[in-house]
Amino acid sequence: MNSKLKLLTAGLLALGVLAAANVTGAAAAEFHCTVEPCRVTLKPDGETKTAHQVLTVKKEIGGFVVEAYGFTCSSVTGEGTLVGKLSKEMTLFNLEYHNCVTIGTNAQVKMNGCDYVLGSSGTLSVKCPPGAKIEWIAIGCTATIGEQGPLFGPTFHDAGTTKSEMTVQSATKKIHGIIEESKECSAEPGEFTLGEITTGSFILTAEKDNPFLEMVNVWWE
Repeated sequence: MNSKLKLLTAGLLALGVLAAANVTGAAAAEFHCTVEPCRVTLKPDGETKTAHQVLTVKKEIGGFVVEAYGFTCSSVTGEGTLVGKLSKEMTLFNLEYHNCVTIGTNAQVKMNGCDYVLGSSGTLSVKCPPGAKIEWIAIGCTATIGEQGPLFGPTFHDAGTTKSEMTVQSATKKIHGIIEESKECSAEPGEFTLGEITTGSFILTAEKDNPFLEMVNVWWE
């Protein structure tokens, strides 16, 4: 084996080891809170585009990926719980998407009692009451999204040095659902499997689960 090939092989092996270490690290990571049970509050990541939640419905038609429709919400808010000081999952509920628009017209997200479950390895699952689905509504079209996951995409990091806040980057791909048939909708009805939350962040803070809601630390590692 010549020296150049040896160097290339060594480089590829190093990259493989690094990638494996990153995957293993994410799989081993957990959500942390200084109290249990731990209540969390979901709030916008500032007032700029970093707080925006961009939702798109994408389909594969004739071998080509096309965007059926997409829209942007200025932010998302909600609440959540961690059952222990260390947890692999965090449930987010009472979720509300705010000020959603598409092509200059109002749009809407109806959660209909559905929750998000964040996995500490970087996943998002949708959990719904029996018969319920999330509705993405825009330009006369409704895309319904039922229980699914875990879907890979979300990432987590501390918002500061004190571990008093945690930032969640909520990008998630391969969301599947159905575009409902409607005379007002120009998008082709039927199943889609390539929906996305293509951008967006939010902040999580934690409190004691009591009437005083005393602030505590929350972080991911």
